[in-house]
Amino acid sequence: NTGATYFQRGVYNNSGQTLSDIVVAYCRFKNLNVGVAFNAESSGSAANCFALYNTIEDITGTEGGQGYGAFASKVTNVQIVGNSISRCQRHSIYTSRGSTVPGTDFGVIIHSNIIRDHRSVGFSANTYPAIMCVRGYGYSVKNNKIIDYKDGAIMVIQDTVDLTSAGFSVIEGNELNERKNAVFSIMVGEQLDPTSYRLRNVRVANNNITTDISVGGYQHEIYVPNGTNVDVVDNRFYVASIPNSTYAPIGIGEYSAAGATDLDNIFISRNVFRGSLASAFTPTSQYL
Repeated sequence: NTGATYFQRGVYNNSGQTLSDIVVAYCRFKNLNVGVAFNAESSGSAANCFALYNTIEDITGTEGGQGYGAFASKVTNVQIVGNSISRCQRHSIYTSRGSTVPGTDFGVIIHSNIIRDHRSVGFSANTYPAIMCVRGYGYSVKNNKIIDYKDGAIMVIQDTVDLTSAGFSVIEGNELNERKNAVFSIMVGEQLDPTSYRLRNVRVANNNITTDISVGGYQHEIYVPNGTNVDVVDNRFYVASIPNSTYAPIGIGEYSAAGATDLDNIFISRNVFRGSLASAFTPTSQYL
């Protein structure tokens, strides 16, 4: 039973245990609340945990602890690589509490996964992107392919509610195709007003984003509401059905705390936009 009050899991551990040297590879997980989880969220420790080349499908539930295809919290050297993940209702991949010391790196690797139909069922008003990296430093999100995503593709954020900063991360070389809802494809920064907790040192580079506005609705494709030392460079946008109103594929700045510097050293360069007024894609281009 994978209803709202249930927690059926494939591979899982309780926070507080000591984990090391665990490989979950070439398995299939279907019709569960969680596919693969490595958990040291509250206490204990986890190191050298790998989810590799698994097939994860139909992961249901949107409550806390549900709807995760692959989950890792406070793990030193975790790799989520080469998995095929479809129809998760909360996050396809969720990582939390990487290194909590600025400039250090726990080795959180999220590479070369294929994610399909994220939140195509179970969609709610909250924002639950396909890949979520929060509360920590040192996330590497590279070369993933995300197709038909309904609630955002990739986020790296601090957490004002949980009182943690974030950053020293890269979002690079990902292919994002067919946003299905008016939610940012890539977001870097806090969704609430920041306090003393900040995001800094994030690079968003060489990503390809393809969107039909008539399907996905109006929204920035890359959005940086707040942050310091954020690079948005060499990304490519392919957008059809652009409305006859202002459309901005890159947006910066919205949430601000009184007296704080919430956007500082933002570098946007060499991004290329190709777009069409029609759904039948006939590209024109300009540099952004």
